[in-house]
Amino acid sequence: MTVSDLMQAMADAGAPLEAILLAVRALEAKDGEIAARRKNDRERKQRQRRNVAGQSRDIPATVPATVTATPPDKKVSPDPFKELTPPTPDEAEASSTPARGRREDDDRKIGKADQRPPARPKRTGKRKPGSRLAANWEPPAIDTLSLAVQSVVAQWPAGAYALVAQGFRNHWLSEGRAVAAKRDWPKTWENWLVREAAQVLRSAKAGVRFDGASSGEAAPVDAQVRFFEQSALTYDRIGRADDAEAARAAATALRAGGAGGGVIVCRRGVG
Repeated sequence: MTVSDLMQAMADAGAPLEAILLAVRALEAKDGEIAARRKNDRERKQRQRRNVAGQSRDIPATVPATVTATPPDKKVSPDPFKELTPPTPDEAEASSTPARGRREDDDRKIGKADQRPPARPKRTGKRKPGSRLAANWEPPAIDTLSLAVQSVVAQWPAGAYALVAQGFRNHWLSEGRAVAAKRDWPKTWENWLVREAAQVLRSAKAGVRFDGASSGEAAPVDAQVRFFEQSALTYDRIGRADDAEAARAAATALRAGGAGGGVIVCRRGVG
């Protein structure tokens, strides 16, 4: 019921004016008390919310088992945003230590970079293209080889140098792949001699002769083919697949081209 409704009801009931005024004043006083109490409740709740917000910023993520009460002399700011105080000199020094450490690491890295050797200049010239073995190639004289290779060939029996040269010529002239193009054929020949040295000595020890001295005639093509086939089998046993392939290619070339004009002689010794 509003104040106007109360006044109208009292007037209709014949109440005197003084009674109506007293009733209105009592009602207004009661409404004032209710409004004041509501205001006090709102202010109290606002203070509680501000206190809770301020404490949530101060409490770390992991709350210890025992929480000590706030000292009475320490007042919590009603401002929901915590005031920031400037750090002490010790705190500033401690906070700047990691950054200084990173700067020192960077300086050391820069120093190490300065100590690195200069990069090699890139080659601007084109590599010398290779060439195939000449069809009329002949082995050079033994005394023109390097001293190390001369000492190896000096242990071979007579005729072995010419026979190995025949296999070298037949292999590279029959090779159709790009690997047959070499930039330095003299070095390739010396490397071939070094690889064949062990097989030549084994064949000589087994009784294979390379010069046909007993008859003065060149060994038949079949004897030369058997020599290279035996070499291929030996290379297979010791894991030298490339040399085995080269020996088989020489044997194939000998079958296809004959004895090569009688240049190479090789026959098995008698007795």
